[in-house]
Amino acid sequence: ACKKHYYEQIGPLLYVCKNPLGSKFRVDIFVIGPTTECPCQRLVTCGMGAIKMNIPKELQSIVYDRVEIIFTLPYGFAIKEEDLNDETFFCPAFHMLLDIALTPYRGKLWLSPGHRIFYNGDCYKNPDIEFVYFDAPHYPPSVQYIDLPNGKTVRLLEALPVFYFNIK
Repeated sequence: ACKKHYYEQIGPLLYVCKNPLGSKFRVDIFVIGPTTECPCQRLVTCGMGAIKMNIPKELQSIVYDRVEIIFTLPYGFAIKEEDLNDETFFCPAFHMLLDIALTPYRGKLWLSPGHRIFYNGDCYKNPDIEFVYFDAPHYPPSVQYIDLPNGKTVRLLEALPVFYFNIK
């Protein structure tokens, strides 16, 4: 359902990095190609929404308990298929997405628009990332919500890294 949604609503699927976590948690990262609306490649998780996040009871009526994450790569930065087979390639964006994708499996952590995950300069190979802020993607509502065949809905959140020099 997610793959079809991404293709129809966001853009062409260029590559799939199959379960790079190499664990029992199945999360793939899709590389979505540029479009006329967005000239940049995007990375999006697929599988993170399979597990419900532990939402506090008082917020369960207003916060989605299943999410997938989208991240827009900088203009001009392109991932090639051969990069996905090179274990030394995994750029900070991949590592960041994989770390975020583990959120539902960590128990009490959950994500919604306005949340942040702090890295304090320890975001893999990019020490300038201070934290990642999550927001509703700047897409129409039809893109932001994914209806699954089982009747559940997954919310798409955009990961926006905030660099140390942005907050200085």
